[in-house]
Amino acid sequence: MAIHEWDIEGFLLSPIFIGVCIALLLTMLLGRVIDRLIPWPLYRHEALFGVAIFSVILAMLVGWSFPD
Repeated sequence: MAIHEWDIEGFLLSPIFIGVCIALLLTMLLGRVIDRLIPWPLYRHEALFGVAIFSVILAMLVGWSFPD
């Protein structure tokens, strides 16, 4: 399967764009759930955790979307 860029009115979008949007939404949703479940003193590195979770979710989405 060939991977091509999408052309929308002369603006080229990478095929990973949808994966990034989905990973961002899932990360935000998971962040809200964790905010409610874990007390603040145990959850001090919120930004670092968010980046790590985003990276893991995006890697999983890309792995499932573009198998070898």
